[in-house]
Amino acid sequence: MTERVSSTADPIHRILWLAGFELRAVLGGALEATGVSLVLPGWLLETGAALPDLVLLGVDGGGAVELRELSHVRPGLSGVPVMRAPRGLDGVEGAALEVLARLLAGATRALAGARPQATMAVSAYADQVQRRSLDEAAARLRCELAELRMTRLVEVSAALSRSATRAEVAAVVLTQGVKALYADTGYVAIQQGDALDLTFLAGFPEEYVERFRRVPLSARLPVVDCFLERRTVIYESPQAMLGRYPGLPSAAWVKTWVFVPMMTDDGAVGVMCLFYLEPTTLGEDDRRYMSLLAQQCALALDRARLYEIERDARKAREEALAIAAHDLRTPLSSVALSAAMLERSLDEKVKSRAGVIRRAAERATDLLRDLLDAAVIEQCGLRLQVEPCDGAALVRELHEMFAPLAEEKRIILEAGCSGEVGAIVIDRARVHQALSNLLGNALKFTPPEGTTAVHLDAQGGRTRFTVRDTGPGIPLEGLPRLFDRYWQARATNRAGVGLGLYIVKGIAEAHGGSVHVDSAPGAGTTFTLTIGG
Repeated sequence: MTERVSSTADPIHRILWLAGFELRAVLGGALEATGVSLVLPGWLLETGAALPDLVLLGVDGGGAVELRELSHVRPGLSGVPVMRAPRGLDGVEGAALEVLARLLAGATRALAGARPQATMAVSAYADQVQRRSLDEAAARLRCELAELRMTRLVEVSAALSRSATRAEVAAVVLTQGVKALYADTGYVAIQQGDALDLTFLAGFPEEYVERFRRVPLSARLPVVDCFLERRTVIYESPQAMLGRYPGLPSAAWVKTWVFVPMMTDDGAVGVMCLFYLEPTTLGEDDRRYMSLLAQQCALALDRARLYEIERDARKAREEALAIAAHDLRTPLSSVALSAAMLERSLDEKVKSRAGVIRRAAERATDLLRDLLDAAVIEQCGLRLQVEPCDGAALVRELHEMFAPLAEEKRIILEAGCSGEVGAIVIDRARVHQALSNLLGNALKFTPPEGTTAVHLDAQGGRTRFTVRDTGPGIPLEGLPRLFDRYWQARATNRAGVGLGLYIVKGIAEAHGGSVHVDSAPGAGTTFTLTIGG
């Protein structure tokens, strides 16, 4: 006779947390909400403390040394299963974090359930040991599956967070998403107006891809019904599929189909479709996991849709500005030329007003040039005419050009060169444009009696221009956006739209180089434009 003694109360499942305080701040609250207790090493040292059901180490095995030391104090701890925390939890939140906690809690309970919870009579000892061994093996398998699912969910969520367009989101779903759900192949259907656009994983028959690349919402197909009904649909055999959709081509080679709607608060945005080439039975845990992944994909698709709308609007704006700027250049040139001719007049009043008109026309022409350059940079990048030129001559020319303005503002203007400056390989006109912008800004913000300097250093194929001023500097909060379009970090009463530094960056990058700024309030500003090296 076997006597079994068991408690009717729900057992408390515990995780010994050795994964660090930062990870506990991310995952701990969600995990405790599932009813699992998190215990720290000090708890094990208390008299009568029970062993935990699971030990959780850090991402890279952190806590392993502490675990070995604790095992000397509590020998039974060496028999407790150990799991490493998944990587990349920084960007995971909301429902994804909750499901990770549920997976970890489920693994803990499975392991706890496999441990002996009762005393056994000697006559039944062998049977009980064998059963317990099988239970422990099954529990460990569920634990390993939960760990793998956690890791893959984090990987998919991280990849989706980096996807900017719907095509990139679809690529993540088709590679990492299909793999996370152990499917053999699949496709993603994304709503576009009154149809679904399908993107297939490699390996689909070409005739199938061509036939179903775009599916109207009026078509009688499982993917359309899933999208319209907003519910997960699973067909576990070809007979079940053909009974509902006679003549479906994929029934010739697929054994199990899964269609999961990708839902946001505003409704369905698409469908994740998974194909299994062998008969597959899916449980409730599988369905919940699929739904969670589909939800993550839906949120990523919604973000991508908003990004594409903004991108297309920005592109249309840039094209309109480019057309307007191009069409206005000719009449502005005529105005500037006519004003220059009137400046030759003997009438001083006419001459003075003509000068004002000419300078205004020149400023407008410069602004239109900046608008055109910004549009070109945004669309395809600047085209350069690179050739060797005399770097020292370029610096002298810039000094001569800005010397009158510096003298007028009582600013010391310095210029210098070092290294192999005789034949630097650049687009001279574009670099001249960039340095003129930087020098103009420097003189604009340098106070009287201050200093502005331009310097060229060329060594071993690397060309570096620096423009330095002793002005008030740039606020720290303005530095990250300094090279964005239409952004002005320093207040000024001069006209401008904030394109100058964006164009400087575009010129540097077109040369394969970069531009960098060092500045702090009250400490002046230094821009460094580097090409090559």
